[in-house]
Amino acid sequence: MNEHAESGGAGVQTMSARLAEIDRWREEQEADIAQRAEKLSEEQERLKSEIAELERQLQVLNALRAENEQRRDNIPSGMIERRHDAIIEGLAADAATLAARSALYATAAAERDSRAQKLANSDGMAAKVEAFEDFERNREGLLGNVPELYRDVLLKQHEAVRAELQPLFDAVNAPVAPLEVASAELTLVASMDVVDDQPETLVVILPMPHTVYAERAERADDLQSALLYRVAGAISSALKSVGAPDVAMLAAPYEFGEHQLLLQAWPSEGNIEGDLQARIAEAVGALIDGADELRAAGVRLAMTWQDPDVLVPSPADTELDTELDTELDADPMPEDHSQEG
Repeated sequence: MNEHAESGGAGVQTMSARLAEIDRWREEQEADIAQRAEKLSEEQERLKSEIAELERQLQVLNALRAENEQRRDNIPSGMIERRHDAIIEGLAADAATLAARSALYATAAAERDSRAQKLANSDGMAAKVEAFEDFERNREGLLGNVPELYRDVLLKQHEAVRAELQPLFDAVNAPVAPLEVASAELTLVASMDVVDDQPETLVVILPMPHTVYAERAERADDLQSALLYRVAGAISSALKSVGAPDVAMLAAPYEFGEHQLLLQAWPSEGNIEGDLQARIAEAVGALIDGADELRAAGVRLAMTWQDPDVLVPSPADTELDTELDTELDADPMPEDHSQEG
């Protein structure tokens, strides 16, 4: 019976063996868990390190974003500063160009006048001019005191003298020959304060020194003076067209540049009806059509409208109103006025 039990139980695992096997399984599981826990800890540390790096990168990105937003916020002031610098540099360059062209134009005008003077000094010409002018001054008296037959004779003689003098008249009235120079663009800088949709203050800066106006009584007519009076006339014409014919215009040096000439008017003093800026642009654009001296000098005009802050970079500095201490006639020249140098 014992043999049978031993032989019959040969295939059955003993309790101690099973328990031992369970202990081995537990050890294997614990070892595997420990190994896995170690790997998970390593992965956790790696992720923590990556998160820390990402957080650092996020901080950097936030700083860069704030810097970028600051750059965006600085665009308006940066634009004002850059535009102001461009205006200052452009006015100085254009003023130099205009001064050079004015000198060349003055030389050409002097040569034209010299040719006319030589013709006037030619043999017998002075006497004919004197006789012609004497007849013109006394036309009514001379023709009124002679019979009609003699009147016709006198008129024919006078017309004959006019014909002989015509070359001199043509020489005296001849425009200055175009300068052999490249075309140059000069820019007028304009600005206008608008309050409640109504123009309050108008400013136009010309590329020339303020002395062109300040010393006008001592200056001979030249290209700079011609441009000043034409622009002033264009502004006055534009003001008149929108219902402000009596608005005063003042002149002063533009102190933020190189004391270029600044014209200022106060449209708010008139009853403005219409687009003043558009009328000024049209008047300045049409100005060239009747400006023989500007065309002869190879000068083209452009106009740029800028915000007041561009012309006066710091509002806390000096208001443009306080700069103006010299009065310019509000209608300095008639529309058909021409400057020949």
